[in-house]
Amino acid sequence: MSTNSPGAEEGTIATSSLDCPRSMLYRLLADTYCFPEQTRTEAFISGEFRQRVRALEENLGFESGYTEQLILNTSSEDFEVEFIALHEVGMGGAPCPLHSGHYTRDRMKTMEEVLRFYHYFSYTPARTVDSYPDHLTFELLFMAHLADRQYQTLADGGDSQSYLLAQRDFATRNLYSWVGRLAESIEERCKLGFAGDVAHLLAEWVAFDTHCLMRSAGQILPADREKAHE
Repeated sequence: MSTNSPGAEEGTIATSSLDCPRSMLYRLLADTYCFPEQTRTEAFISGEFRQRVRALEENLGFESGYTEQLILNTSSEDFEVEFIALHEVGMGGAPCPLHSGHYTRDRMKTMEEVLRFYHYFSYTPARTVDSYPDHLTFELLFMAHLADRQYQTLADGGDSQSYLLAQRDFATRNLYSWVGRLAESIEERCKLGFAGDVAHLLAEWVAFDTHCLMRSAGQILPADREKAHE
């Protein structure tokens, strides 16, 4: 088994300790970018993963055009081969890297910024020796961590503004800016439709959630601003 991708933070198909739908969807999507593991992959094949995504979409008022196709129609062995080919090996590096720093001009600066977020909000990813803090799985689980904190603070009657702003800032700087490009790259290279569909689902969810966070914080994204002036 590879050591280049992080393992699941919790069990197989990830769950949250809180009933926060946003957190739960981030954790489910993070599962798809952990190195394939038998039980987790079986959930992709059986339809359990698709069923849980559907339920969360309904709860969140989010609708993706890719959810109906989220069935892995192959063996766990073939899925592992595809994962390795897309994300771990290739001439000059992985064809579809899962580290946000690969999509910026200065990867070291990106990793430093990500770590500052993690440290400030007491998030410690369960890392393997060869994993880096800018791995997509860690970034998605960090968003889940912040969503859980915000949800619990609101439930306790506290001020959750710092968690809202942190999610807004992290999503715009470290997810929204590159997951769309990742989805396009995976679609161009994948042999299994599941990989491309999940990548586009992720990009759509991140875009939807980032817009919601920006509006909740009283701001709009540049793309929205341009449309408003058309």
